[in-house]
Amino acid sequence: MSKFEEHLIKKGYLMFTFDCKTLKFIKAKGYILSSMVNLDHRYIHKDDTNLLSKIEKGMACGENGITFEDRKNVIVFGLHEKDKPPILIRPRPKIRVKRLKKIKFTDSDLYYERPIIENEDFDDNMNLVFQKESIETIFDSLFDDTVVFEYDLTDNHQQSTNNQ
Repeated sequence: MSKFEEHLIKKGYLMFTFDCKTLKFIKAKGYILSSMVNLDHRYIHKDDTNLLSKIEKGMACGENGITFEDRKNVIVFGLHEKDKPPILIRPRPKIRVKRLKKIKFTDSDLYYERPIIENEDFDDNMNLVFQKESIETIFDSLFDDTVVFEYDLTDNHQQSTNNQ
């Protein structure tokens, strides 16, 4: 279990798995994360009585059960991109990473580098946030759209700016 997940549990979140066949949340009996059994864990705060009561009643996600609105505060942590370690899947804070990208010239073996700005969609960028920021800062940013983690990885700047 990651330190971030331990932090969630200390903050009052309960760990669940999600059965994609039945579309139901299942209380996790332990920490399991494998591509064969469980790809992620879902963390639901103990005070989210609406969602927890629907789960307790055995309701599934869908039209007459658990809605998207019910699940908006669920935190998902697990395997996301191929050949990458477990990471925060959703929600993610806003992230902007400036990198140099190699681009191949057409009909040539030559490349040139061009700066690009990536966002929070990439696991590598989320991993960068975990390397540079405190767990508490990351947790606080999850539901605050005013926070943007910015890093400039061009010219070896490796600068971090937490805009709030």
